[in-house]
Formats: sequence, C-alpha cells, structure tokens
Amino acid sequence: MRIDHSRIRLAAHGVLIIWILLLLSAAGPLRAAAAEDTEQLDLQREGTISIRFVDGQNGKPFSFGTKVGVFRAADISLENGLQFVYDELFESVGKPPTQASQYNDRLADRLEEVAIFKGISLEVPSQEISEDGTVHFSGLTPGLFLIFQMSRGTDSPRYQVRPFVVTLPVQDADGSFVYDAEMIYKSRDHGQGTASLIHEEHRMIDSSSVPAPQENKKARWPLIVICLAGGIIFGFLLTRLR
Repeated sequence: MRIDHSRIRLAAHGVLIIWILLLLSAAGPLRAAAAEDTEQLDLQREGTISIRFVDGQNGKPFSFGTKVGVFRAADISLENGLQFVYDELFESVGKPPTQASQYNDRLADRLEEVAIFKGISLEVPSQEISEDGTVHFSGLTPGLFLIFQMSRGTDSPRYQVRPFVVTLPVQDADGSFVYDAEMIYKSRDHGQGTASLIHEEHRMIDSSSVPAPQENKKARWPLIVICLAGGIIFGFLLTRLR
C-alpha cells in the first residue's frame, strides 16, 4: 500500500497548529487566575480617611481646635503580592508591616519620631478637629498612613492625640476593598488613647490581602494533557513519513 506522504505532512502541520492554539487558550486562564487578586486593588483610586475623636469615658467629642495631619508612610507594591514600600524618610524604622498585628502603637510612635526629626511633607493639609469631633481627609491613593497631632486646641488642654496608623483601602469581610476608611479614636488621660476602625467587619490590609501569585496546579493539568496528546500524535505522524 502506497503512503501519501504529502497528506501526512499536511496533517502533521495541522496537528501542530491546533496543538499550539490549544496551549495558548489553556494558558490564558492560568495567567488570569494569577492576576485576579491583584486586579481587584486599584492603586490609582482615590479614597478618604474619616476619624471621629471622642472621650473614652463618656463618648463625647473632644479636641475642638486641635489640628491633626496625615502623612503617607508607605506606598503599596503589587509586583509580588501586596507589599508596603516605606518612604525613604522611614528607612531607619525597620521592615514595613506585613501583618495586621504589626499596626501597633510602637510602629506609629516610631514613625512620628522620625517624621518630626527629619521634617515632614504632609500628604494633604492638616485639619482642625471640628466641633463634633471629626476630621475628614480626601484625595488619598492607597498606602499606609500615619495620623498624628500637629497642635493642641486651647479648648481641650487635657486631651492629646497619640499617633496611629491606618491603611487605605481597608478590607471588608467578603474580601472586597473599601476606599473610605472610617475610624474612631478614644482618648484617655495622660496622652493615651486607642484608634480602631468603626466597622467591625473591616480590617486593615496586609500581605494576606493580595498574596503573591502561586502556580495553579489544578488549572495546569489541561496543559499537561494537551502536551502529551499533541506530542504522541505529532510523533506518530512523523514516523509515518519515514
């Protein structure tokens, strides 16, 4: 029986083309899966930080006349998952936080110490705490922010705002990002106080919010099957050409 090599050669080329197209189509979901989390966080989107200052004992607004400022301590990088990149001013502070537990008073105190010592350039102008105990900072893109007291109001000499940090955005319980962070600061005597997010279902973002891309082993199996099948068929057709 005479073998038509031209037809076999044509079939081999067709199998090779189809094989390449299948590889490209199967690789697309892998790339999309790796980038899915990162695309949810928009680094260009502007958000707000709103803070309500109250007396920790009676819950009444305080510090009418006190000025507070907001300073961007770190930017966000998504090249290998979510990472904070300190402003060069804070290189001496140590490693940027990677977990929510690292957003503590010591970090805020240290950031304020360095900012005051080396000089600061506020992200937005400082604001005076209003009569109802609130301040509102807008036009902020994602990052890690230091909130600290710029001056004390004459009407509230017994109150002092201890520095604290907040991330923008914050993250909801369902994993979505919220670009309007709302906080409450409860003051105590002797310059003490605690800041927290108003909504219990919200949390500050950290490295777990956008994990580093990992190989999707479940989505990889189609590539393996396609490679094996294509290789076998292509190899068989080549043997028929001999």
